[in-house]
Amino acid sequence: MNPAIHDYASGSDADPPAEPSPNLGRVLLIEDDPIIQGLVAMSLQKAGYQVRCADDGEKGSELLGSDHFDLLITDNNLPKLTGVGLIRQLRATDHQMPILLISGQIPWQTPDLEKLLSPGMALEKPFAMARLVESVRSLMRTGPVRVG
Repeated sequence: MNPAIHDYASGSDADPPAEPSPNLGRVLLIEDDPIIQGLVAMSLQKAGYQVRCADDGEKGSELLGSDHFDLLITDNNLPKLTGVGLIRQLRATDHQMPILLISGQIPWQTPDLEKLLSPGMALEKPFAMARLVESVRSLMRTGPVRVG
């Protein structure tokens, strides 16, 4: 297994939920802190989401280009490519994927941050996992309507 990219939905390194949860959507989580990455991924998995993880912006960009996700959660202060840089790349081709920017230092000074996060939002660390899960639920409800 590549430690930089992990699929928590497979349960290979994480305990599966006691009862199977419905698949509420596919989430890409990009977070370089392994403890935060694991906690967020497991919380989302228990809530019923499939989660893929990457620990830097370049790996996250590769996953976005090669797979389908319903929601992007990214830290801003990432190695190789910042969260805002990654979001700019995504918005060049996908204007509808909801994004949740999580960071201890939200770059509010970025002139077009609000536009980049539309649809989406920012959540400042530290945060309660319940708040994160509720934010994901909210963004998934307001995200693009899937056809098919």
